Amino acid sequence: MSLGELGNYTGAIEYFDRALALDPHYVNALTNKGVSLDNLGNHTGAIEYYDKALAINPRDVGTLNNKGLALDKLGNHAGAIEYYDKALAVDPHHVPVLNNKGVALYDLGKYHDAIVSYDKALSLNHNDVDMPIDSNICSRNKYCCGRLWGICLQI
Repeated sequence: MSLGELGNYTGAIEYFDRALALDPHYVNALTNKGVSLDNLGNHTGAIEYYDKALAINPRDVGTLNNKGLALDKLGNHAGAIEYYDKALAVDPHHVPVLNNKGVALYDLGKYHDAIVSYDKALSLNHNDVDMPIDSNICSRNKYCCGRLWGICLQI
């Protein structure tokens, strides 16, 4: 189990810094330092490390998704969608990215587009009960689906 998985993001950052001192182009260390910073609430710092990782590997779906999440947390929903779309251009069937895009679309008031994104995610995942979903995505999705259901009832 890693320090990040134990919630020790500060400790994890120290180890990522050690790895980056040895190899400043180590994409996993760059991305995971970004994740740790994001988990500490430093979304701007996280984006800096996601950008460094994306400069090396611009098609990394996980890093594109993480940057979208960080932008979304900063209230830049349109910017988040841009990165979700980049991730979906690489892997159009990535369910967590489709879910996150739905959240950002909802936050922009694009309810129909949000429902389309959620429906695509559900159609891809309807039988996969073992799919790992980040608990943050799952809890946000439940909240948004509840809000979307209310809107659907009004249509």
